[in-house]
Amino acid sequence: EPILSTLDHNKITSLFVEGGAEIFNQFISKRLFDELIILEAPVTLGEGIKAFKTIWPEELKLKSIEQLGPDEKRVFRKFD
Repeated sequence: EPILSTLDHNKITSLFVEGGAEIFNQFISKRLFDELIILEAPVTLGEGIKAFKTIWPEELKLKSIEQLGPDEKRVFRKFD
């Protein structure tokens, strides 16, 4: 969270965070997001990894879905 204070101090209002379920859920659990963009490939490796551990999709509003070749891009906004 100290990095977010530094970004705010420098008037940086947008941050792109790319990572897996662990970093994803750290931001979600602390509500440090306005919008989630999820890119999903049509391939599951092994059992797969649940993306949502601390907040469930029904707590988010689906803003858009877009096909990007075989992948799907979903944009969610959290309920205010």
